[in-house]
Amino acid sequence: MADFFDEMRIKITLPEGQSFTVFMRPLKVKEISILNRITYLQEKNVDDEQAAMMLIKLVVDTTSHTSKEIPQIAIEGLIKNFIEFNFPKDKPVKKVKKKTETVGIIDCIDFLISIGHTYSDIMEYHIPQFNAFIETASIRLGHKKKPVTIKRPVSTEEALRQNGIMVKPRI
Repeated sequence: MADFFDEMRIKITLPEGQSFTVFMRPLKVKEISILNRITYLQEKNVDDEQAAMMLIKLVVDTTSHTSKEIPQIAIEGLIKNFIEFNFPKDKPVKKVKKKTETVGIIDCIDFLISIGHTYSDIMEYHIPQFNAFIETASIRLGHKKKPVTIKRPVSTEEALRQNGIMVKPRI
């Protein structure tokens, strides 16, 4: 899992033997809406070309190279790395309780603003950094105990669902 500003180093090897290294940064809070739009388009049509292009652009925007520098053959691997990097398989297991209210991203942003963060700063936070702020604040305020991490395999779709991104199961 990325830790605040960690970048993932990805080595790309081309069929002709040439290789180069790309660095990928974690997804930012402001980019969640783009990812949600991509998921929505894919729910309507799995083969949606617009969704594919938006996903490729989002993934390339998180790397240290431009789309002109990254060969098409490497894009699929970058997308896989992007999902694994931003939605790791090792997630804290949450106990399911009956809830009368749910806390969404807007509530989290509102809470951060109330303790001194600015909206423009929050939009630039990377997802792991944003999650850490919320986890820490919840623990300090007594709303949440420290999570217990249990390692178990999670599919990409499940990782996206656990992070609030609705994805229909593929048949």
